Formats: sequence, structure tokens, C-alpha cells
Amino acid sequence: MLTEKNLHAFVDPALLEKMEQAAQDEHLTLDEFVSDAIERRLNKHEFEEVLAFGKGHARRRGLKPGDVATAIADERHGNKERGR
Repeated sequence: MLTEKNLHAFVDPALLEKMEQAAQDEHLTLDEFVSDAIERRLNKHEFEEVLAFGKGHARRRGLKPGDVATAIADERHGNKERGR
């Protein structure tokens, strides 16, 4: 069973109106709309952290953006040879 907590947030009335309309357009409750928006924002944040890690790793290896696809292909080829 899901536990629920009430969230109280101050939202600009114009933004709230847009949120309510968007939720209605998508056949969602406002709660579902807000939960989805929060989840998307958190997922975006997590993705940005992973992307930053990848960029740092590539930079340390001296890779430029155009080198990444080749490096991935080389790594996959090496994994196949090692039976992974």
C-alpha cells in the first residue's frame, strides 16, 4: 500500500492555471501531473550526473566528442573477445 504525504507549495496563480489545464488536457489529476513533473525533473538530474561523469572520463582519456563512438565500438569489440 502506498503511503501518502501532503505537499504544500506556493505556486504562482498563472502557473497553477497552466498546470491545471495541462493536467486536464492529458486526462490526469493535478496530483498525477505534479508527481510526473517531479519524477521527470529528478530523472533529468540523475541523467545530467551520469553525463557529467562520462564527459569527465572521456576528457581524462583525451577523447574528443567525435572519438566517443569509436571508443564505444572498440570497447564492445574487446568485451566480445573476452566473452562478456
